[in-house]
Amino acid sequence: MLCASLFPAIIGTQFPGALYLTQTLNFRQVALLNEALEAEVTVKKISGRRIMFETVCRRSSDQVVLVDGAALARMRSL
Repeated sequence: MLCASLFPAIIGTQFPGALYLTQTLNFRQVALLNEALEAEVTVKKISGRRIMFETVCRRSSDQVVLVDGAALARMRSL
């Protein structure tokens, strides 16, 4: 679940004031203790003040996807 906590942190940092509404997760591989990770959040769709994101967390050493999914947030303003 630590991997999953990276996504709202990224969205909250890049979109201050965003309200994190939902998140879906697909756990693909195991993340090990002290393993370097990379999290990526990509805007997929904007509908009014709602933004749908694609989320991916990879192992830095070999770029294997550990967790992927989607997130939905509502912005204060765009």
